[in-house]
Amino acid sequence: MRNYAILLCCFFTGLLSAQNLQVITGEVTDAMGEPLIGVSVLVKETSSGTITDMEGKFTVSADIGHTLQFSYVGYTTQNLVIASTAPLKVILTEDTQRLEELVVVGYGTQKKVNLTGSVDQALLDETINDVRDRVKLPGYSKAELSSQEAVREAVRKERR
Repeated sequence: MRNYAILLCCFFTGLLSAQNLQVITGEVTDAMGEPLIGVSVLVKETSSGTITDMEGKFTVSADIGHTLQFSYVGYTTQNLVIASTAPLKVILTEDTQRLEELVVVGYGTQKKVNLTGSVDQALLDETINDVRDRVKLPGYSKAELSSQEAVREAVRKERR
């Protein structure tokens, strides 16, 4: 019976500490006042977080004194300590030190300079013997036809 009482006290202590979390709301904008969509908002102490919506607004559960980390591609990461439950107004500045042109490739990224060079090299290495070999349509097979057969083939395609 004593073990159950201790277990019950531990359970309620956990519930009481979970009730200390406050709902923190706010808005994230750039230097021009435009809302930033998809900014990552992370509560560092709990590793929980959210992202901003279409209007740059967010809602997260955190305690007073916790640190919120705001990060977005092309902008400097900003940390704010929560002082009250008043709505936050966060302004992210562009990261001009690390800002380079990036192109999304599949599931990763490459610098635009590298992408242009690789495409350029691939096209230079290929030789084009016949233009008809380069023109391909999905679902269409090519066949060499005489002029009479070509007329019948064209008529057959228009009837479909």
